[in-house]
Amino acid sequence: MKKVLLAVIAVFLLSPCVYATKFVSIIKNEGTVQIKTPDGELITYKSGDKIPELLYGSKIIAGSKPVSIQFFRTAVIVLEKNQGIFFTKNPISKRIEIFKLETKSTHPNIKLLLPENITAQFGGDTKIALKEQFPTIYLEVKTGLVTVKEPEGAVYRLQCGDDYEAKQSLRSLLKNDF
Repeated sequence: MKKVLLAVIAVFLLSPCVYATKFVSIIKNEGTVQIKTPDGELITYKSGDKIPELLYGSKIIAGSKPVSIQFFRTAVIVLEKNQGIFFTKNPISKRIEIFKLETKSTHPNIKLLLPENITAQFGGDTKIALKEQFPTIYLEVKTGLVTVKEPEGAVYRLQCGDDYEAKQSLRSLLKNDF
């Protein structure tokens, strides 16, 4: 019984240091990007540098140029100059949780690109969660407000507890818009 309990405790203690490579990656870096790992190590990468595998519990901060971070190969967060995010994975719901870091950025909102040219924006008081069940990605608002704009012109203001479902069509999968 003690061995099982120790194994469970070890899993929870080591879970923040799990690699997010399969679900989270930096796909575009035109300037510099700073990554602060869960153990506090801060490393700056320049455009063209090979960025190593990301760990859940990391902070990502853009330098003077935009940085694009892909989640589940279907959603992309674009960080503008000096913007930053923190991301982790909820071990129970299996959703990736994201919130904006308070930085010296003059841009108040983080931009999130979803399938089918749907855009969303959220501010510093907002925490979101993403989950994929291919070809659908689910956006859940944990705290704060999220504004979602569809290409047809519809605008939705989501608040705490609301979910938004974005499906990819076969046509966009073949194009690979991201």
